[in-house]
Amino acid sequence: MRTARALAPAALVVACAACTYVIPGLAESDAGSSGDDAGDGALDDSSGGGDDASTAETGEAGGNGGDGATPEANPNVDAACTGLLCACNNGSDCASRICAAQLTVGAALYHAAGDASFCTQPCCSSIDCAPGTVCFGSGQGGSYCVNPVWLGRTGSPGSLQGGSSCSSDTQCRSGLCAGTCADTCCSMAQGSSACANQCVFGTFPGKASLDTHFTAQCGTGGPGQYSTGCTDGTQCQGGLCFANGCTNPCHSPGECGGGNACQLDFQGNDIYAACFPTTSTETNPEGATCSNDNQCLGDWCGTTTNKCTNICIGNSDCAAVPGWYCRPEEDTTPNGTFNVLVCGP
Repeated sequence: MRTARALAPAALVVACAACTYVIPGLAESDAGSSGDDAGDGALDDSSGGGDDASTAETGEAGGNGGDGATPEANPNVDAACTGLLCACNNGSDCASRICAAQLTVGAALYHAAGDASFCTQPCCSSIDCAPGTVCFGSGQGGSYCVNPVWLGRTGSPGSLQGGSSCSSDTQCRSGLCAGTCADTCCSMAQGSSACANQCVFGTFPGKASLDTHFTAQCGTGGPGQYSTGCTDGTQCQGGLCFANGCTNPCHSPGECGGGNACQLDFQGNDIYAACFPTTSTETNPEGATCSNDNQCLGDWCGTTTNKCTNICIGNSDCAAVPGWYCRPEEDTTPNGTFNVLVCGP
């Protein structure tokens, strides 16, 4: 993670009813409001070293695929229930290997879920999630499949993709109609697979405050392509003007073109991923040995691995290194401690 360089619904505990959910195939293949100006610069690790925390396998500190916070043990864990929304204490309780608590999805969503860790998986948009769940832009460094009721959305989502015309929440796959179906997305490269219009940055129009993070979402941007000069996000296809140049949402380095990479930054306290020009030292690819973030193309040197890694949204983003998959990794920044989706063992 880089540090800036210049510039609730009623609690609901889900038990084994979620066992019927089947993890969809996002992990096997890439899921292939505008006008906000960036408030921070591209993020640069202030210590010059690798990230200041370990990965988290469990809902307790340490391991992979969970949350670095130390929550109370979840008494509702059922070994037979490993799908989305199943109760969990650590990543090994979940088919996705991701057990979410506060650092992964944020304290407000965690409280809405009944102050209990639950199995989830990364998503670009709600179509990537199992029936009955929707994609939530957490602002914590990842989007995850969650119960729509926790977000104040309808519990009976429809089928229309983000950006489609709608008149009711129940028509939309995201369970939210805000003039058009409001839904998250990952990148400009997704095109019509995620949105009926474009993938742009903005504040998500959720009904509850916990669902209003700055994130990539389906919308309509301006004419300016990546790096085109700008003074305002409304001039940019991606809805964001950064350091006088348009930038786009992304989820893997290859989407950004030569001399650029998909890296993380803050808008307020929300983390987002966008294409940024790389520096002269950011040359090492995923899996290369590193001692600090500034050596890596993805601007992330894993503390526990001392290997360069990249942000991700599915396991196929991590194919460069055998055995690595997409999971949350804890990082401490001047804005707080977060679990960000990156590739790792």
